[in-house]
Amino acid sequence: MAQSPQLTAVYQRARVLQQRARKLPAQQAILSQALQELQAVLEELQASEESLPEQNEALVSTRQAVEAERQRYQELFAFAPDGYLVTDANDRIQEANAAIALDPSLKWAIEARDEVLKQMKH
Repeated sequence: MAQSPQLTAVYQRARVLQQRARKLPAQQAILSQALQELQAVLEELQASEESLPEQNEALVSTRQAVEAERQRYQELFAFAPDGYLVTDANDRIQEANAAIALDPSLKWAIEARDEVLKQMKH
C-alpha cells in the first residue's frame, strides 16, 4: 500500500537526521538510539495507517446493517396491526403508529398525539 504524503515526509526527515547524526561523534550514541526509536514508531504508524481502510470499510458495512435494521423495526412499528404508543419518562406520547388512529376506543390517544404535535410546532 502507498504511504501517505505526510508519512513519506516524516521518513525522509528521519533519514536526513540519521545522516546528520553520523557526522556528530559526541552525541552519536544518543541520536542513534533516538532515531532507531523514531524508526520503530514510524513503522507502527505505517502499519496502523495501512489498516485504516479495512477498519473504515468494516465501519461503513456495520453502519449500513444497523440502518437497515433500524428501518425494518421502524416499519414494523408503523404498520403493526395493533396500536402502539411510545412515551417518554413523563408518560408523554412521543410516537404513535397508524393503528392507533383506526381504533375508536383510543380516541384519547389520538387527541394526546395531536396535542403533542401542536406543542412541537410552538
